[in-house]
Amino acid sequence: MHGFTPPCPSRPMRVSDHARVRYLERVKGVDIEKLDAEILSPAMVLADDMGGGKVIMKTGHKAVVRDGVIVTVESKSGRRKGR
Repeated sequence: MHGFTPPCPSRPMRVSDHARVRYLERVKGVDIEKLDAEILSPAMVLADDMGGGKVIMKTGHKAVVRDGVIVTVESKSGRRKGR
């Protein structure tokens, strides 16, 4: 046998954000609650109270706050890196 060759998929496969989080948690050992605490700050609560917006984190990255949720974290430059 020469090894396994997977069949050609009928459509491109994706990995969901949920699967990424579970992989980080269960395979890589990342403590998700600790990660959340690292991301959240009083400034984000204040931004949410004021209707949302962007908050500069102590790392220089920007957290986007919308409707009580940190929806994304932007790079320091504001440019999006490819996935």
